[in-house]
Amino acid sequence: MSSTVTNYSNQINVNFPVAGEDNDSQGFRSNFSRIQNAFLSASKEITDLQTNSVNLDAQNDFNGNVIKRASFQSCSEYVNDRTSESTSSFRVNYDEGTYQQVSIGAGVTVFTVENWPASGKLGVIKLEITPNTGSTSTVDFIATTKFISTSSRALPASYTQDGIPVIWELWSTDSGDTVLAKETNFKSA
Repeated sequence: MSSTVTNYSNQINVNFPVAGEDNDSQGFRSNFSRIQNAFLSASKEITDLQTNSVNLDAQNDFNGNVIKRASFQSCSEYVNDRTSESTSSFRVNYDEGTYQQVSIGAGVTVFTVENWPASGKLGVIKLEITPNTGSTSTVDFIATTKFISTSSRALPASYTQDGIPVIWELWSTDSGDTVLAKETNFKSA
C-alpha cells in the first residue's frame, strides 16, 4: 500500500531557501503548501488505519471478508449461556455465538435459527440443550426452513433424563434455507 504522503513530500524543495541569496517568497509558499498537503494526507491515512485496522484489545468485525492462509493456535469459541431463559420457543441467533447453552422444561420446546451466514458460506451452530425436569422434554426445530436430521434420532426428539445435556449440531450452506441437524451425543437406552 503506497502512501499519498510520499507524493507530497517528494515535491518539497529541500534545497530552499538558498543561504546568502535573496529567495523568492513563492518558494516558501510552495513548500509550506506541500508540507500542509502532506500532513493532511497523513492525517487521513492515519484515521483510516485507526478505523479499519485489526485491534488486539477490542472486538473486530471483518464484515464478511475472507481471511486467508491463517494459522490458529489456542483459540476458543464464544459460549452464549442462555440457561436462565425460560421459554417454550427459543430464537437462536447465529450472530450471538456458534455455541449456545439452553435449558428446557417439560413439553415441546421449539427452536428457530436466525441470521445464518449468506448462501455459499458454511454456518455451524452447536446447541447444548439440558432438560431441567423429570418429565419428558421434547426438542423440535421449526421455522420456514427445512430441517433434516442426519442422526439416528428423528425430529422432534424427546428426552427423559433430567440434567443431562444433549448436543445438537446444525449446518447450513444456503443461509438457513436447508439445515442439517445432528444429535452428536445421543446414547440409546
